[in-house]
Amino acid sequence: MHKKRKIGQQDGISDSLTPSRAGLLGEVLHLLGYRAVALYLSGKLAEYDEIELISDGGDIPVFAFRMTEAAEKSTNYTVFDMSERLRDRGWQLPYTFPKNCEHVAALRVVVKEGFNRDLADLLLGDFERHMEWFKAHPEHKPKKSGHSFPH
Repeated sequence: MHKKRKIGQQDGISDSLTPSRAGLLGEVLHLLGYRAVALYLSGKLAEYDEIELISDGGDIPVFAFRMTEAAEKSTNYTVFDMSERLRDRGWQLPYTFPKNCEHVAALRVVVKEGFNRDLADLLLGDFERHMEWFKAHPEHKPKKSGHSFPH
C-alpha cells in the first residue's frame, strides 16, 4: 500500500535529491536522470587505466572509485591528492567510508539535483587536467592520508 505524503515530505534516497513537488512519477523521473548522469560519469572515469570503479551509480546515483593497484605503485599521486586538487574549482569528492571499510582509499561522487551531464563533463575535464599536472610534476610526493569533510 502506498502511504500518503504531505507536500514536501520525503523519505529514503530521494531525501537529498529532489523535493516532492512533481509527485511520485516526477521523483522517479528525476532519479532516472540522476542515475543516467552517474552512469555516464562513472563509465568515463572507468576508461582511465588508473581508475577502478567500486560502484557505478546504477542502483542509486552515487558511485565510488579508487586507483588501481598498478597506478598506486606507478604514479606520484593518490585519491587524497586528487581530492585536494579538485577543490580548486569547488569539487568536493570525499573519501570517507564506514568504520569497517576505513582501509579503502576512494573518492565518492553523489549526483543530485543540478548535477547534469555538462557538470559531469566539467568534472572529467578537471580530473584530466590534474592528472596531467601530476605527470608534469614528477617531484610531487603522494599523500597516504588526507583530511575529509562531510558530503
